[in-house]
Amino acid sequence: MDVDDYLARIEYSGPKNPTEEVLKELCWAHVTHVPFYTLDLFGSGERKVVKLESIYRKIITDRVGGMCYELNAMFNWLLKELGFKVNVIRAESTMASNSNRQSSDGLIGGHLTLVVEFPHGKQKIADVSSLALPLDLDTEEPQDQRNTKARVLKKICNEEKNWYFYVEKLSRTVIDVKEIESVGDLKQVKGLEWNGRFRFPLQASNSKIEDFQINIDASQDNENSEFRQISFCVLQTALGMKALICKNYLGKEYVDDYRETKTTKLIPEDEDIISILRKKFGVVLNHKLDLPDHQNNIF
Repeated sequence: MDVDDYLARIEYSGPKNPTEEVLKELCWAHVTHVPFYTLDLFGSGERKVVKLESIYRKIITDRVGGMCYELNAMFNWLLKELGFKVNVIRAESTMASNSNRQSSDGLIGGHLTLVVEFPHGKQKIADVSSLALPLDLDTEEPQDQRNTKARVLKKICNEEKNWYFYVEKLSRTVIDVKEIESVGDLKQVKGLEWNGRFRFPLQASNSKIEDFQINIDASQDNENSEFRQISFCVLQTALGMKALICKNYLGKEYVDDYRETKTTKLIPEDEDIISILRKKFGVVLNHKLDLPDHQNNIF
Protein backbone atom coordinates (compact mmCIF):
# COMPACT_ATOMS: atom_id res chain seq x y z
CA MET A 1 0.00 0.00 0.00
CA ASP A 2 1.36 3.37 -1.03
CA VAL A 3 0.44 6.83 0.28
CA ASP A 4 1.32 8.60 -2.96
CA ASP A 5 -0.90 6.26 -4.98
CA TYR A 6 -3.73 6.90 -2.53
CA LEU A 7 -3.32 10.68 -2.84
CA ALA A 8 -3.21 10.37 -6.62
CA ARG A 9 -6.48 8.41 -6.52
CA ILE A 10 -8.23 11.32 -4.77
CA GLU A 11 -6.28 13.88 -6.83
CA TYR A 12 -4.79 15.54 -3.76
CA SER A 13 -1.46 17.34 -4.23
CA GLY A 14 -1.45 19.69 -1.23
CA PRO A 15 0.49 19.70 2.05
CA LYS A 16 0.76 16.45 4.01
CA ASN A 17 1.39 17.70 7.54
CA PRO A 18 -1.21 16.66 10.14
CA THR A 19 -3.12 19.94 10.52
CA GLU A 20 -6.82 20.79 10.64
CA GLU A 21 -6.68 22.46 7.23
CA VAL A 22 -5.00 19.46 5.61
CA LEU A 23 -7.60 17.13 7.16
CA LYS A 24 -10.38 19.28 5.69
CA GLU A 25 -8.91 19.21 2.19
CA LEU A 26 -8.20 15.48 2.35
CA CYS A 27 -11.83 14.81 3.31
CA TRP A 28 -13.13 16.95 0.46
CA ALA A 29 -10.81 15.33 -2.08
CA HIS A 30 -11.97 11.90 -0.91
CA VAL A 31 -15.74 12.47 -1.02
CA THR A 32 -15.54 14.07 -4.48
CA HIS A 33 -13.49 11.23 -6.01
CA VAL A 34 -14.30 7.99 -4.17
CA PRO A 35 -18.01 7.07 -4.18
CA PHE A 36 -19.90 5.81 -1.16
CA TYR A 37 -21.57 2.78 -2.70
CA THR A 38 -22.98 -0.74 -2.38
CA LEU A 39 -22.80 -1.86 -6.03
CA ASP A 40 -20.63 -4.90 -5.34
CA LEU A 41 -23.51 -6.39 -3.32
CA PHE A 42 -25.54 -6.57 -6.52
CA GLY A 43 -24.07 -9.05 -8.94
CA SER A 44 -20.40 -9.44 -8.02
CA GLY A 45 -20.86 -12.54 -5.90
CA GLU A 46 -17.90 -11.47 -3.77
CA ARG A 47 -18.06 -11.18 0.00
CA LYS A 48 -16.82 -8.01 1.63
CA VAL A 49 -13.90 -8.46 4.01
CA VAL A 50 -12.61 -5.76 6.34
CA LYS A 51 -8.94 -6.20 5.50
CA LEU A 52 -6.91 -3.18 4.48
CA GLU A 53 -5.08 -4.91 1.63
CA SER A 54 -8.30 -5.99 -0.09
CA ILE A 55 -9.95 -2.60 0.51
CA TYR A 56 -6.89 -0.81 -0.86
CA ARG A 57 -6.95 -2.94 -4.01
CA LYS A 58 -10.64 -2.21 -4.49
CA ILE A 59 -10.60 1.57 -3.86
CA ILE A 60 -7.14 2.61 -5.00
CA THR A 61 -6.14 0.04 -7.62
CA ASP A 62 -9.54 -0.82 -9.11
CA ARG A 63 -10.77 2.78 -8.56
CA VAL A 64 -14.26 1.96 -7.34
CA GLY A 65 -16.05 2.83 -4.08
CA GLY A 66 -17.18 1.18 -0.88
CA MET A 67 -19.32 1.16 2.25
CA CYS A 68 -18.57 3.18 5.38
CA TYR A 69 -16.59 0.29 6.87
CA GLU A 70 -14.32 0.25 3.84
CA LEU A 71 -14.00 3.98 3.10
CA ASN A 72 -13.34 5.07 6.67
CA ALA A 73 -11.09 2.10 7.40
CA MET A 74 -8.93 3.03 4.42
CA PHE A 75 -9.00 6.74 5.28
CA ASN A 76 -7.93 5.87 8.82
CA TRP A 77 -4.85 4.17 7.37
CA LEU A 78 -4.02 7.19 5.21
CA LEU A 79 -4.37 9.66 8.07
CA LYS A 80 -2.16 7.62 10.38
CA GLU A 81 0.47 7.30 7.65
CA LEU A 82 0.48 11.11 7.42
CA GLY A 83 0.94 11.50 11.17
CA PHE A 84 -2.60 12.20 12.36
CA LYS A 85 -3.80 10.80 15.69
CA VAL A 86 -6.99 8.90 14.84
CA ASN A 87 -9.53 6.91 16.84
CA VAL A 88 -11.78 4.36 15.11
CA ILE A 89 -15.25 4.72 16.60
CA ARG A 90 -18.13 2.25 16.59
CA ALA A 91 -21.26 4.28 15.85
CA GLU A 92 -24.79 3.48 14.80
CA SER A 93 -26.95 4.92 12.05
CA THR A 94 -29.78 7.27 12.99
CA MET A 95 -31.02 7.71 9.41
CA ALA A 96 -34.79 7.37 9.11
CA SER A 97 -34.40 4.64 6.51
CA ASN A 98 -32.51 2.49 9.03
CA SER A 99 -34.70 3.17 12.05
CA ASN A 100 -37.13 0.38 11.23
CA ARG A 101 -34.50 -2.08 10.05
CA GLN A 102 -32.52 -2.58 13.24
CA SER A 103 -31.88 -6.25 13.93
CA SER A 104 -32.36 -7.77 17.37
CA ASP A 105 -28.60 -8.09 17.81
CA GLY A 106 -28.00 -4.44 16.85
CA LEU A 107 -25.69 -5.29 13.96
CA ILE A 108 -27.84 -3.80 11.23
CA GLY A 109 -27.38 -0.05 11.14
CA GLY A 110 -23.85 -0.16 12.51
CA HIS A 111 -21.40 2.50 11.35
CA LEU A 112 -17.64 3.07 11.40
CA THR A 113 -16.53 6.67 11.86
CA LEU A 114 -13.29 8.43 12.86
CA VAL A 115 -12.38 10.99 15.51
CA VAL A 116 -9.13 12.87 14.89
CA GLU A 117 -7.31 14.47 17.82
CA PHE A 118 -5.31 17.69 17.63
CA PRO A 119 -3.18 19.56 20.21
CA HIS A 120 -4.91 21.21 23.18
CA GLY A 121 -7.63 18.55 23.26
CA LYS A 122 -9.44 19.54 20.07
CA GLN A 123 -11.30 16.71 18.36
CA LYS A 124 -12.94 16.44 14.94
CA ILE A 125 -15.14 13.81 13.34
CA ALA A 126 -13.76 12.73 9.96
CA ASP A 127 -16.13 10.56 7.95
CA VAL A 128 -15.72 10.14 4.19
CA SER A 129 -18.97 8.24 3.79
CA SER A 130 -21.46 10.46 5.65
CA LEU A 131 -19.81 13.91 5.78
CA ALA A 132 -18.04 16.17 3.30
CA LEU A 133 -15.82 17.97 5.82
CA PRO A 134 -14.69 17.33 9.42
CA LEU A 135 -16.95 18.40 12.29
CA ASP A 136 -15.78 19.97 15.55
CA LEU A 137 -17.01 18.11 18.62
CA ASP A 138 -16.88 21.19 20.86
CA THR A 139 -19.80 23.13 19.35
CA GLU A 140 -23.45 22.47 18.58
CA GLU A 141 -23.67 25.28 16.04
CA PRO A 142 -24.18 24.44 12.33
CA GLN A 143 -20.85 23.82 10.59
CA ASP A 144 -19.97 24.32 6.95
CA GLN A 145 -19.75 21.24 4.73
CA ARG A 146 -18.88 23.28 1.62
CA ASN A 147 -22.06 22.10 -0.14
CA THR A 148 -24.38 21.90 2.89
CA LYS A 149 -24.28 22.21 6.69
CA ALA A 150 -24.06 19.70 9.53
CA ARG A 151 -23.99 19.79 13.32
CA VAL A 152 -23.14 17.68 16.34
CA LEU A 153 -25.53 17.64 19.30
CA LYS A 154 -25.02 16.14 22.74
CA LYS A 155 -28.14 14.26 23.80
CA ILE A 156 -29.05 11.74 26.44
CA CYS A 157 -30.63 8.51 25.26
CA ASN A 158 -33.77 8.05 27.36
CA GLU A 159 -33.67 4.28 27.14
CA GLU A 160 -30.04 3.90 28.14
CA LYS A 161 -29.56 7.07 30.22
CA ASN A 162 -26.25 7.59 28.45
CA TRP A 163 -24.97 10.67 26.63
CA TYR A 164 -24.27 10.52 22.89
CA PHE A 165 -22.93 12.71 20.13
CA TYR A 166 -25.63 12.93 17.45
CA VAL A 167 -24.51 13.94 13.94
CA GLU A 168 -27.16 15.62 11.79
CA LYS A 169 -27.19 17.14 8.30
CA LEU A 170 -29.34 19.97 7.03
CA SER A 171 -32.20 18.95 4.77
CA ARG A 172 -33.18 21.78 2.46
CA THR A 173 -36.69 22.35 1.19
CA VAL A 174 -38.02 24.75 -1.41
CA ILE A 175 -39.68 27.44 0.70
CA ASP A 176 -40.99 30.94 0.14
CA VAL A 177 -38.64 33.69 1.28
CA LYS A 178 -41.54 35.17 3.28
CA GLU A 179 -41.22 32.21 5.63
CA ILE A 180 -37.71 33.23 6.60
CA GLU A 181 -38.04 35.09 9.89
CA SER A 182 -34.35 35.87 10.28
CA VAL A 183 -32.04 35.40 7.31
CA GLY A 184 -28.83 33.72 8.39
CA ASP A 185 -30.32 32.23 11.55
CA LEU A 186 -31.01 28.63 10.63
CA LYS A 187 -32.95 28.02 13.82
CA GLN A 188 -35.51 30.65 12.81
CA VAL A 189 -36.22 29.39 9.30
CA LYS A 190 -39.55 27.66 8.96
CA GLY A 191 -39.46 24.48 6.88
CA LEU A 192 -35.85 23.50 7.49
CA GLU A 193 -35.17 20.09 8.98
CA TRP A 194 -32.12 18.38 10.42
CA ASN A 195 -31.84 14.71 9.49
CA GLY A 196 -30.00 12.23 11.68
CA ARG A 197 -26.93 10.48 10.27
CA PHE A 198 -25.29 8.57 13.14
CA ARG A 199 -24.51 8.68 16.85
CA PHE A 200 -21.83 7.41 19.21
CA PRO A 201 -21.24 7.60 23.00
CA LEU A 202 -19.41 10.59 24.48
CA GLN A 203 -16.94 8.19 26.07
CA ALA A 204 -16.53 5.96 23.01
CA SER A 205 -13.40 3.81 23.06
CA ASN A 206 -11.03 3.20 20.17
CA SER A 207 -12.03 0.13 18.11
CA LYS A 208 -10.11 -2.13 15.76
CA ILE A 209 -10.95 -2.25 12.07
CA GLU A 210 -11.42 -6.01 12.15
CA ASP A 211 -14.07 -5.63 14.88
CA PHE A 212 -16.48 -4.44 12.18
CA GLN A 213 -16.42 -7.66 10.17
CA ILE A 214 -19.43 -8.88 12.13
CA ASN A 215 -21.34 -5.75 11.06
CA ILE A 216 -20.44 -6.06 7.41
CA ASP A 217 -21.41 -9.74 7.47
CA ALA A 218 -24.81 -8.80 8.88
CA SER A 219 -25.22 -6.12 6.22
CA GLN A 220 -24.56 -8.72 3.53
CA ASP A 221 -26.53 -11.64 4.96
CA ASN A 222 -29.50 -10.20 6.87
CA GLU A 223 -32.54 -9.64 4.68
CA ASN A 224 -33.47 -6.61 6.83
CA SER A 225 -30.25 -4.87 5.87
CA GLU A 226 -30.71 -1.57 4.03
CA PHE A 227 -27.75 -2.57 1.91
CA ARG A 228 -29.66 -5.64 0.67
CA GLN A 229 -32.69 -3.55 -0.22
CA ILE A 230 -31.25 -0.47 -1.93
CA SER A 231 -28.26 -0.08 -4.21
CA PHE A 232 -26.55 3.30 -4.34
CA CYS A 233 -23.47 5.10 -5.61
CA VAL A 234 -22.92 8.64 -4.28
CA LEU A 235 -20.38 11.40 -4.90
CA GLN A 236 -20.32 14.89 -3.40
CA THR A 237 -19.97 17.89 -5.71
CA ALA A 238 -19.18 21.55 -5.11
CA LEU A 239 -22.85 22.46 -5.52
CA GLY A 240 -24.50 19.37 -4.08
CA MET A 241 -24.32 15.68 -4.88
CA LYS A 242 -24.95 13.09 -7.57
CA ALA A 243 -26.18 9.57 -7.00
CA LEU A 244 -27.33 6.41 -8.73
CA ILE A 245 -30.00 4.92 -6.47
CA CYS A 246 -31.17 1.57 -7.82
CA LYS A 247 -31.94 2.47 -11.46
CA ASN A 248 -32.51 6.16 -10.86
CA TYR A 249 -29.96 8.92 -11.43
CA LEU A 250 -30.34 11.73 -8.90
CA GLY A 251 -28.73 15.14 -9.06
CA LYS A 252 -28.92 17.79 -6.32
CA GLU A 253 -27.82 21.40 -6.48
CA TYR A 254 -28.00 23.57 -3.40
CA VAL A 255 -29.28 27.08 -4.22
CA ASP A 256 -28.58 28.52 -0.75
CA ASP A 257 -28.93 27.57 2.91
CA TYR A 258 -32.66 27.12 2.43
CA ARG A 259 -33.34 25.71 -1.04
CA GLU A 260 -32.16 22.96 -3.34
CA THR A 261 -33.08 21.63 -6.77
CA LYS A 262 -33.41 17.95 -7.57
CA THR A 263 -33.48 16.08 -10.85
CA THR A 264 -34.31 12.38 -11.10
CA LYS A 265 -34.14 10.23 -14.20
CA LEU A 266 -35.00 6.56 -14.58
CA ILE A 267 -32.18 4.58 -16.26
CA PRO A 268 -33.81 1.26 -17.20
CA GLU A 269 -31.14 -0.13 -19.53
CA ASP A 270 -28.02 -1.82 -18.16
CA GLU A 271 -25.72 -0.32 -20.80
CA ASP A 272 -26.89 3.18 -19.88
CA ILE A 273 -26.26 2.50 -16.19
CA ILE A 274 -22.74 1.32 -16.98
CA SER A 275 -22.18 4.46 -19.04
CA ILE A 276 -23.40 6.75 -16.24
CA LEU A 277 -21.18 5.00 -13.70
CA ARG A 278 -18.18 5.56 -15.93
CA LYS A 279 -18.94 9.16 -16.94
CA LYS A 280 -20.44 10.54 -13.72
CA PHE A 281 -18.62 8.53 -11.06
CA GLY A 282 -15.44 7.29 -12.72
CA VAL A 283 -16.40 3.70 -11.90
CA VAL A 284 -15.74 0.78 -14.23
CA LEU A 285 -17.07 -2.45 -12.75
CA ASN A 286 -15.66 -5.90 -13.46
CA HIS A 287 -18.96 -7.64 -12.76
CA LYS A 288 -22.51 -7.58 -14.13
CA LEU A 289 -25.01 -5.50 -12.18
CA ASP A 290 -28.31 -6.84 -10.91
CA LEU A 291 -29.92 -3.71 -9.48
CA PRO A 292 -33.31 -3.48 -7.75
CA ASP A 293 -35.96 -1.48 -9.60
CA HIS A 294 -37.41 0.61 -6.77
CA GLN A 295 -36.07 3.79 -5.24
CA ASN A 296 -36.00 4.77 -1.59
CA ASN A 297 -35.52 8.41 -0.60
CA ILE A 298 -32.39 7.83 1.45
CA PHE A 299 -30.39 10.80 0.10
